[in-house]
Amino acid sequence: MSRIHLSCADYRDVVIQDLLIQSINTCYKLAQYETPDGNYVSGQLPEHLKGSHFGATLVGFIQHQYHHQHVTQPLILENLRELGVDISAGQVNKFITEDIDIFHEEKDELLWAGLQSSKYIHADDTTARHQGKNGYCTHIGNELFAWFGSTESKSRINFLELLSQGGKRRYEINVGALAYMERQQLPKFWLFKLEAIRVKKTSEAAED
Repeated sequence: MSRIHLSCADYRDVVIQDLLIQSINTCYKLAQYETPDGNYVSGQLPEHLKGSHFGATLVGFIQHQYHHQHVTQPLILENLRELGVDISAGQVNKFITEDIDIFHEEKDELLWAGLQSSKYIHADDTTARHQGKNGYCTHIGNELFAWFGSTESKSRINFLELLSQGGKRRYEINVGALAYMERQQLPKFWLFKLEAIRVKKTSEAAED
């Protein structure tokens, strides 16, 4: 019987996707020293771990599940405990509702960046519950970005205030604004006052 000898000419790649989700416990050994006067000094945890027994990845997972995946807090708690995480319902709620100013700041920065880089924006609002009361959810954006804000009003002033969340609140008196005020029959005295302010601001801007 003759034998056929085969040689490998190349490899065929086969990618199998899978997912590994597990809890990870890290034990930090913090050295402690007794001073000559009987007091103790101790090593410190990394700055981002001080005051907490939970890592940033776990906190991010909880916030992502709640805000992005719309998973309820009881189901998040059940899922974490099934994975072996020793955490309470109150702690889950704390990660969702407290110390989130940084996210509001990021949202406002998103609006400001979007306004600065866009030639136009769309705006719309719809009724929504806000802090237990009937309110409005306003959308500002275009194909580049989307920003949402919840308030109790849908007035023109409210919309302008939402726009100002992306930067320092400011008001500008221009020719169009003065023409509008004149059509609304604002007293001449105030029109002259506002025109003087506009001229002064324009001159200061030109000097800068």
